[in-house]
Parts: sequence; structure tokens; C-alpha cells
Amino acid sequence: MKNDIGRIHILDFIRGFAIIGMVVYHAVFDLTAFYNVQIPLFDTTIINIIWLIFALAFIIISGISTGLSRNPIRRGIIVILAAGVVSAVTFIVTPDLAIRFGILHFMGSAMLLTALLKKPLAAIPRFVALPLFAALFSISYFLFPIDSDINFLFPIGVISNGFSSADYYPLIPWIFAFFFGTYLAKPLLEHRAPKWVYDFQCPFINFCGRQTLWIFLFHQPVLLAIFWVVFNFI
Repeated sequence: MKNDIGRIHILDFIRGFAIIGMVVYHAVFDLTAFYNVQIPLFDTTIINIIWLIFALAFIIISGISTGLSRNPIRRGIIVILAAGVVSAVTFIVTPDLAIRFGILHFMGSAMLLTALLKKPLAAIPRFVALPLFAALFSISYFLFPIDSDINFLFPIGVISNGFSSADYYPLIPWIFAFFFGTYLAKPLLEHRAPKWVYDFQCPFINFCGRQTLWIFLFHQPVLLAIFWVVFNFI
């Protein structure tokens, strides 16, 4: 991301590390779901905890990036459109594993909500907002999603019987982690973090961190194509 102090490289690194972790997780998921490969420790408590750490890191960094962005509405619309493409493709290609409100749907919605709520959010002091949103996430993470007979509230974490989404990141609880990240943007912009935060780089990981949208869009088709070749010809 570009801003008055240049690029904050540690954000690219953390985002890149998280997106690589997500690709690895989805590769393992594809092997177990489509090819019945037994992967030790997959879908265990420790793996779920690691997944939560990666997801939180990615969403908090995205919140920081949105707080630094000059045009979060434009970014949000682009991500929402990309999410629509992902949903359309999954409904056609793998209807049993269709994505109704995945990470891209959440990210685009969170960017737009942050822009729309800019003034109310700005009115909350940082020393209040950070513990508040951390607490709201911690509490709602264990309460949501909530079961209901209403079919159209799944974006906010209220799901009806039979609802499914291969990738599901409802606004509650994840929006609180996103908002948490937005409050970390100003100190970074004002250069109040240590110098290594702005300089730290690992070329490949940082590159991945700058290309997350494209990786989101294309990593699953690439993975599935590779596995298809391996299992059918090799």
C-alpha cells in the first residue's frame, strides 16, 4: 500500500505469509474432499487454531490497509465484484461446495462498511476501540453463527437450517477484527512503529502479499488442475 511514508513492508509480509498458509490449507482440503487422501492432523483442534491465527492476521492486516487507503469504497467494490465471480464459478463447477459468503465477500463488505461508518468509528478513541473490538470479537466468535428460520441473514452470521458455504466468513464476528485493524493504521502512518516494520522484507512472501486478490481468484483452479493431472496421469 502506498501512503505518505512509502510502503509498509511488514504488512505485505504478514499478508503474504497468511495467503500462503491459506493456499496450503485449501490444497489439503482439496486432497481430502476430492481425492479421499487421508492427511494426518487435518481438521484437528491444533490445525483449527492455526487456521484462526492465519485468518485473524489476514483480516487485521486488511483492516490496517483499509485504514491507510485513500479510496476504500473503490477497493471494496472491486473485491465484491471478484467475490461475485468466485460464487458464480463455484455454483456452476462445484455446486455442493458453492461459496455464498466467503473471505472475499467479507473483505469487500468490510471495506464498504468501514468507509460508510468512517465518522462514527473516528469518534471512538483508540484506547477504547482496541479493547472494545477485541472483546466483541472474542465473545461473538463463540456465539456465531446463530441458527434461524430466516434464509437471507447469512452475511451477518445468522444461518438457516441446511445453509452451507465452502468458505464462510460472516460479518459477525469477523468485522470486529477488521475494525480493530483500522485503528492500528494511524500510528503506522505517523511512523510511530520501529523502523524494521517499514523495512522488513522477504521478496517472495512480500510479492504474494501484494497479489492477494489474484491469488484468491486463481489458486483453487490451479490447485485442482495440478491434482487432476497428478492423479490421472502421474
